[in-house]
Amino acid sequence: MAFANTSGGRVILGGKDDGVLVGGTISNQLKSQLQDIAHNCESEISIKIGEFDGALIIEIQEGIDKPYKCGSGFHTRIGPNSQELIRQQIIEFLQNEGRIRYDEQLT
Repeated sequence: MAFANTSGGRVILGGKDDGVLVGGTISNQLKSQLQDIAHNCESEISIKIGEFDGALIIEIQEGIDKPYKCGSGFHTRIGPNSQELIRQQIIEFLQNEGRIRYDEQLT
């Protein structure tokens, strides 16, 4: 969930890239699967699920316990893409978030 590691965002299921809503099948099972994914991240991610004109809107809040790990690794949002962070990027991310302080690092 790259959005939680940045400033949050929305995912629209049932929408096209040009903004046209085409809708789709929204089931309780789908909603449950989305909640399970968010719940099973390290740490749990806060999401809100809503519907609009047949589309499913998933709102991901910016995390307060960054970085979040879901699935295979740590990801961040860069423009329209979700990018997996490599080791050095994770270190820099932690430093930028104040999780690793310069004066606490071993030299």
